[in-house]
Amino acid sequence: MISDSRRTALFVLLIAAVLPYFIDLGGSAIWDANEAFYVETPREMLQRGDFVSPTFNYQPRLNKPVLSYWIVAGFYKVFGVSVGIQRLPIALAAVAMILAALLLARSAGNLEAGLWAAAGLAVAPRLVMFGRRIFIDIYISMFMSLTLMFFALSERYPHRRRLFLLLMYASVGLGVLTKGPVAVLLPGFALLLLARKSRQDGRRVS
Repeated sequence: MISDSRRTALFVLLIAAVLPYFIDLGGSAIWDANEAFYVETPREMLQRGDFVSPTFNYQPRLNKPVLSYWIVAGFYKVFGVSVGIQRLPIALAAVAMILAALLLARSAGNLEAGLWAAAGLAVAPRLVMFGRRIFIDIYISMFMSLTLMFFALSERYPHRRRLFLLLMYASVGLGVLTKGPVAVLLPGFALLLLARKSRQDGRRVS
């Protein structure tokens, strides 16, 4: 069992690893054209009052699902339009993915492994870089992580299975609204592999 002092040290390490995701988010200009799409399109949505048909420079932009625009538009509505605000939901999504890694390991009964997994993911250079700019693969990765996490929790806590499975299906749906069918296919493939392994283990036991 993990000692209290070791647990506290790991929590402090995790918090220190997460802080850079939120420091001076607006301190750098828009990185590239891809980020510009996710800055300007939500602003135009708010200005036009049209949240169904995205535009960029007031020309139709229909090549991506709409959820990522809605998220930024919602933050603009509450906090105002700025580069830092448009990056904030991505930073929060990256942290949600880090917490999902912690809870996945915790659902298997190992808090220390979860803290190490979360801290290790938090300091991954590419996640730090992409978690501080508009890069919608962070959103889809978060929703797929949540899908797997809620499934694991439904297995761990059967008395709350219905709630966790509903949250899992919601994560799948939001993932599809972020980047299409990949939000179904990749977690589904992982769960199929798990089901196959479980059947094989059952046959060995019998």
